[in-house]
Amino acid sequence: MMMKTFTAVLIVSALARVAAADDGPPGLQPDPQKDRTTAFELSIGGTAASLAVVGLGASSQSGGVELAGLASLLVTPSLGEWYAGQPFTLGMGVRAASTAAFIVGISTAIRCDGEQSSGCGLGALWVAGAIGYGAGILIDVAGAGHAVDRFNAAHRLQFAPTVMATPSGSVMGMGVGGRF
Repeated sequence: MMMKTFTAVLIVSALARVAAADDGPPGLQPDPQKDRTTAFELSIGGTAASLAVVGLGASSQSGGVELAGLASLLVTPSLGEWYAGQPFTLGMGVRAASTAAFIVGISTAIRCDGEQSSGCGLGALWVAGAIGYGAGILIDVAGAGHAVDRFNAAHRLQFAPTVMATPSGSVMGMGVGGRF
């Protein structure tokens, strides 16, 4: 009896490997796996493009172009995570909070302009905002590959041979796992 069960497990296991390698019928195909390199390239390329727009605006003394480049930096470092199906990222949140800190700091510094009043200490927020903005960019560029790993793990089609005990004896079966 034990040898029959062992042989059945081997056969079902082999069938599971063949079924996992097959694309299957249309509509039941597993999601394609995402590529870490593509995610990284999207994040770094988007960031580089936004920085190029900032540089173009600065060199042509066009504040509007420079501002457009800075605004695009809110989202372009997240392109790798978007590719991996993650629409909101930690880095994007850090950049948004840093933008708010930067704006408060700059507006306070402009308002104070050399004064020594109680609210003028907030002018240092623009430095913290700028540092945080850069950190948010690095978080998303560095995290693009991990987002792909999470996507691939969540969308991996799995087959597992299973032996189930029933009142009439052991029965071989096949388990299929997935997330939808």
